[in-house]
Amino acid sequence: MALWRATGSASFAFVRTVDRPAVTGVTLDPLPAGPVGRFDRAHSFRVSLAYGALASVSDTALFAGANVAALRGPDGAWEIIGFAEAQLVGAGAFRLSRLLRGLGGEEHLATRSLAAGADFVLLDSAVTPLTTSLADI
Repeated sequence: MALWRATGSASFAFVRTVDRPAVTGVTLDPLPAGPVGRFDRAHSFRVSLAYGALASVSDTALFAGANVAALRGPDGAWEIIGFAEAQLVGAGAFRLSRLLRGLGGEEHLATRSLAAGADFVLLDSAVTPLTTSLADI
């Protein structure tokens, strides 16, 4: 998909191309509040994906930014999490474990519980910002 931005009343400028859809889904299990600053080995949750697949990564890859996702709570706030382990448990369903909670400056969101049905978005190269400038907004 080509993304274009209006530059005037009748002209557009090319921004970028998005090559693939984002990996999105919903959680199938509740996720209790968890620790911040260390692995949450006590909790895991299943996610049903609308598109794509997930895979386990090493701790080194996780700390480098692999397997980072956003979960939307009932208040509309997005908690950024990391997960080291992803196990296929059904058609399009994965159990995520060895969680890192409250990443990206959102530590306070790790203290809330999330009900099943929370939106899930994998934050990989398929998720591209539309702009990085406040002037564009």
